Amino acid sequence: MADEDGSDHQQNCRLLALPGELKNRIYRLVLVQPEDTPIIITSTGYHRGGGLLQTCEQVRREALKIFFYENEFEHPLRRWNPTPMCNFMSTIARLELDCPKAEMVYEVPIEPCWRHLVQWCCQIHKGVLTSDVINPGALRKEDVLDLQTHMVAMMMLTVRTMCSQPWSLVEELLEGMRPSLITADRRWEDD
Repeated sequence: MADEDGSDHQQNCRLLALPGELKNRIYRLVLVQPEDTPIIITSTGYHRGGGLLQTCEQVRREALKIFFYENEFEHPLRRWNPTPMCNFMSTIARLELDCPKAEMVYEVPIEPCWRHLVQWCCQIHKGVLTSDVINPGALRKEDVLDLQTHMVAMMMLTVRTMCSQPWSLVEELLEGMRPSLITADRRWEDD
């Protein structure tokens, strides 16, 4: 962006004149959340480090990796809606970054929503999202007693196992599992 006399703001940025170690320290002070304070991914996005990342292209380029790799991100899973996490992962892919520390947080059982669960499974099938949301092998003993949680975990494991198969076949298989979920909670019939 140029100012009135035509000079580039980036050239006037005193932050860029500092040594790299000092700039990184400033970036960390501004961008990195305290330990055990994750950045929450919601349907409207997530906190993106205030205005620092919009200062100029060079600051953004230098600071983005610190922001994504040194913060923890958390997605409170509600009704199996995959959209917030898909948007987040799309941003990560667009920036050509490896996956940062992002985890799903959920309470067992998650409120039923068949349409969203199928969308989530489709994103797992495409490789956009992980199936580690609920890992059947990692369920606590009290969670395994919840039929819904166990069924959903097995569905996700099935989708991950069948990634090489056409989505239509996988979706048909999931539809065959739906009656078991409906037996556990009639709300799985909705949508």
